[in-house]
Amino acid sequence: MEYNIKLEVYFEVKDSAVYGGLSSVGYASAEIDSCKIDYGKEGIFNKKELMEEYIKRQREGMAELCKVPVECVRVISKEEYDCNTDVD
Repeated sequence: MEYNIKLEVYFEVKDSAVYGGLSSVGYASAEIDSCKIDYGKEGIFNKKELMEEYIKRQREGMAELCKVPVECVRVISKEEYDCNTDVD
């Protein structure tokens, strides 16, 4: 059976010039929208290690994009992201 899967990761980013520099806090997200994955065959979203690695790499990528150390990027929940952004 095939499914369309969308995976989003939300971040709080501190001290980035993108959000105002030192002492600033900003919020960002990254997503993939994979179409037509054969879930039974692939099972990639069942593998905790793969998901942890994916999230780790997304966090590192966000830190690089925002030009801050990875310690300045924190993975947050969608609820926290929504509370701190103007998302409708």
